[in-house]
Amino acid sequence: MTYQNLRIERDGEVCFLLIDRPQKKNALSPSTLNELCAAANAADADASVRVIVISGHGDSAFSAGFDLSELQQAGRPGRPGEESAIVEEAYSVIRQLRKPVIAMINGVVMGAATDLLSNCDFRFAAEEARIAIPPAKLGILYSWEGTRRFVQLVGPANAKDLFMTGRTITAAEALAMGLVQRVVPRARLREVTLAYARELASGAPLSVAGAKRMIDRLLAAHMPGDEDIKALRALQAEVWASEDAKEGPRAFLEKRRPDFKGR
Repeated sequence: MTYQNLRIERDGEVCFLLIDRPQKKNALSPSTLNELCAAANAADADASVRVIVISGHGDSAFSAGFDLSELQQAGRPGRPGEESAIVEEAYSVIRQLRKPVIAMINGVVMGAATDLLSNCDFRFAAEEARIAIPPAKLGILYSWEGTRRFVQLVGPANAKDLFMTGRTITAAEALAMGLVQRVVPRARLREVTLAYARELASGAPLSVAGAKRMIDRLLAAHMPGDEDIKALRALQAEVWASEDAKEGPRAFLEKRRPDFKGR
């Protein structure tokens, strides 16, 4: 398969999948997510690959989040939760990979790309990395599935901090929250990530895959009931159908402060 928005590199048993859209700060688009999923599935099926690393190409950005301009250009800026549905479908592929997945956070991570982090098994960050979850600044509401994963990672208070303020946090803050496992100088990020990946690769493949699947199943054991999920989806649809949900992305694309009305 030929990839337009993705670079694939191999270092022994480690496969690097690098999002490569420099003109968009590696922003995610439907086609980019499709390529990422296809490449991840191919690496997962390759017996010579033991560990998968996901990162952004270059030094400035892991990913600037979902490319809102693509939905605007397609004439679908107001469809409730469309971005969330596209992202959730793609990330379900990443979650189901049998092999360990490391997010190598080389720079800025925004919006939907932060959810990509939560779908990886491990997260290593450069000291210069910055992370933000900006739904409150866009007038939207993320999926309950993605929100749940963040609550599991960082706890309810930190999740509320990230989601309700939309503020940008440093790699050190992310480490203190438990959002990332290690923070290292950017110049050593690949070296440290690769060393850990090789340690994972040295383990018995069935044992490593089994531990991953067991822990993931235990985390998913207490899912919301049907009525809870129905209410959560209705809440998301209500927010996405608001005037503010149109104003937020519009203001972002126009590089101005949004004028939210609360309706």
